[in-house]
Amino acid sequence: PTTEEPPPAAPTLPTPLAPPAPPSVLVRILRLLTSILTSPCPDALVLSLTLTNVALETLSTDLHAHHPHAADALHAGGLCRHLVRLSTADDPHVLALTLRCVFNLFCGMRDRMKVQLEVFVTSVHLRILGGDDGRGRDLVLESLLEFCQDPAAMFDLYANYDCDAYCTDLFQRVCAALAKAVKGEKEGGGQPNGLALEGILAVVNSIARRCLFLPAAAAASPPSTGGADDPIALPHPEPPSPFVPAFRTSSTATIESAHTSDTDSVASPSETSAVTAEFQWLHLARERTASVLAERRREKRRVAAVAAAFDEHPLKREWVDRAVAAGVLPAAAPGLPDPDAGAVAEFLYSAPGLGKTQIGEYLSRGPAEKYPYHAEVLQRYCSLFDFTDVSFSDALRTFLGKFRLPGEAQCIDRLMEAFAKQMYAHTYPGGNSPFAHSDAVFILAFSTIMLNTDLHSPRIQDDRRMTLAQFLSNNRGINKGDDLPADFLTALYLQIKRHEIQVHNGLD
Repeated sequence: PTTEEPPPAAPTLPTPLAPPAPPSVLVRILRLLTSILTSPCPDALVLSLTLTNVALETLSTDLHAHHPHAADALHAGGLCRHLVRLSTADDPHVLALTLRCVFNLFCGMRDRMKVQLEVFVTSVHLRILGGDDGRGRDLVLESLLEFCQDPAAMFDLYANYDCDAYCTDLFQRVCAALAKAVKGEKEGGGQPNGLALEGILAVVNSIARRCLFLPAAAAASPPSTGGADDPIALPHPEPPSPFVPAFRTSSTATIESAHTSDTDSVASPSETSAVTAEFQWLHLARERTASVLAERRREKRRVAAVAAAFDEHPLKREWVDRAVAAGVLPAAAPGLPDPDAGAVAEFLYSAPGLGKTQIGEYLSRGPAEKYPYHAEVLQRYCSLFDFTDVSFSDALRTFLGKFRLPGEAQCIDRLMEAFAKQMYAHTYPGGNSPFAHSDAVFILAFSTIMLNTDLHSPRIQDDRRMTLAQFLSNNRGINKGDDLPADFLTALYLQIKRHEIQVHNGLD
């Protein structure tokens, strides 16, 4: 008998993607309130700031955990930008509400707004405290006092900024500003500023609260760490996460309540043993945290010292020797006079505090026959850029944003030639490149820099600036005798016209 073949299985359809979750009511409210901050009406500003504070204070605890789209909504709406602008307002009520918004953002969304909070403290609080007119100083001191009275907030400042090589020493700068503000504003020894003094005392008190006294029983019998008597082996500290939460446990409340309990009550042996174990665990955890943060702090100082030596004499050997001695750069391999060029390139690419003018001066040193090590560092430096699926203008903008072009034409040639090779080799791996050779990238890069100067230089009159037709004419035949696509050059011209490439200006 013949057996019938089973019917073919039905094709498996892909599972449709779930539609994105709609924004919460809080997110929509924050978007609406942020849009009102552009109103020229003072009453509307006050109302919007007041309601924003109410919304942030209502759900200040773990705001991002319950409303993950809140930070994105605030970024898109420009709340941080508006708060920095409103910090210059003459109305003290608006300034007070602005400072309160900053504090509420720190309490509820510090893990998603690390950079923004650094800008707030440096550009708002410290700027106003350092001003000569004294306007808004008491309001800023009241705001800083709120930070100082929260031990977890001050620990967060120290752990996430002072111990991060890429951030400002916020804790140190805040304490220094408070210490300076303690002195009275009157000449001839006026009365100390009570708000600043109270802030310093709150900082000292928060430090003292973390330095809990370890009972003799716990100190005499530290807990076992795997049967070894050696100190805890700390791993090499990696760069901090976007934001390290403050050290908070339920054990803290247990220990503090043990100090404030009725002294006449007698604890049972089991209760005493439990409290002792809590002390042991807390003591070791805090020792480990303190050791890791101290090592990060030392590493930050070592990198800062090497960066200062580099900025002073970038072309001399002293900063390299200092970096090797400090452990910032690896030692040279046996038989070689210099450390690995890739390590130096990574240092110049990512180390904070380096002067952009000095970076350009070091990378462009030549010729390659006379300075082969600098040429290798430049090649390895350019290899750190990923130009995959990046437009030509954005790639050039990113490349020139890492350093400042030197004044000599030969130095610029070496930098642009290295950029052209990297751009041509990695931007269009599938063969869709409009360029026939890296020489076309090199020529177009120079032409784009000239276009950028011509379109945005204040010394050139508007009627004498380069037109699109002139730009297309200047780049004819540069692609191995052929022209680059006209739509490609037109898009490049419009991008440069809308957004200037900062070649010589900008902050180091």
